[in-house]
Amino acid sequence: MSFLRRREIAFILAVTALFGGLAYLGISVSRENGRVALLWMPNAIAAAWLLRARWASSGPLIASCALMNIAVNRFVGDSWLIAIGLSGANALEIALVVWIIRKQVQRRLDMSEISDQVWLLVASLIACFGSATMASFVLAGGEGAFAIRDWTKWALADGLSLLVLLPVLLVGADIWGARKSFTRKFVTEWLVMIAVVATGSTIVFAQSSYPFLFLVTSLIIYAAFRTGLAGTAAALLIVTIVASIASAAGRGPISLVRGGIEAQFFAFQVFLAANLVMGLPVAAMLAGRARDRLELKKSRDASQHILDNIRDVIFSTDKGGRWSSLNPAWETITGYCSEQSLGTIRTA
Repeated sequence: MSFLRRREIAFILAVTALFGGLAYLGISVSRENGRVALLWMPNAIAAAWLLRARWASSGPLIASCALMNIAVNRFVGDSWLIAIGLSGANALEIALVVWIIRKQVQRRLDMSEISDQVWLLVASLIACFGSATMASFVLAGGEGAFAIRDWTKWALADGLSLLVLLPVLLVGADIWGARKSFTRKFVTEWLVMIAVVATGSTIVFAQSSYPFLFLVTSLIIYAAFRTGLAGTAAALLIVTIVASIASAAGRGPISLVRGGIEAQFFAFQVFLAANLVMGLPVAAMLAGRARDRLELKKSRDASQHILDNIRDVIFSTDKGGRWSSLNPAWETITGYCSEQSLGTIRTA
């Protein structure tokens, strides 16, 4: 067995173990509110690995995660039919989002491209709606109909988790793959961004009197302008950690949401999704403008290089017939200094 093959198997086992742990956590947190988890992160983990690992083949990982999912479902008390059915719904979701992205994008997904973000959104929605439909039929127990409540809870939990967690994981994988030595300016900008976002988020979530969630969006936009796409993902992660700790302790604006834990989970996920939808496209547009400026500079430098090295005189004059530009060949051929010649009237 080659080293690459052994390494791939090791990663599959690691992702599968993480999948199982997050699956149990998601089910345990929302056990009192029915069988459908209110928070479901495992599918985003598996999809991110398949979309970023260079040697990833979908089948082995999806099958391994499906078996782990069955084991977790049985451990929490599901029947074999429910355990296998819900595991199949999750496997369908992972397969759909990965297949749609690979089919439509046909290259490595680039989170700095708006079009790629749109395809990720479309794929996530289609995948979670498909898995929600299958899961609802499974939970109906073969009666031929499914409860809209179960479908809605599944679609929201999976859809919002894919929309929030999957893009952050993809950006994080890109940062890790492109890691390099950092300049002092880069480190300073990141430290300032982290301090601002962490402090601002803490202030918002340290109080439970006012619904100041909207203030967090300004922190995400600040990170997008200050540190780009990678910084936006990091800011989203910081906000998620601060918001999760505060909400788990019963503090912060999320605690003001009425309707119990289910409504608060929904508000929490919509809050994160809204910030992601605001932050990542802005960061992507800024990255696109930076690429355009770099390409323009390269094109201008290339044109200037040709102009400076051509042997014939290339010039331009203004309306009064005065020299307005001269290339270096002017001095070589005429012996006159270009700076002194500029502004003088051209003679025949």
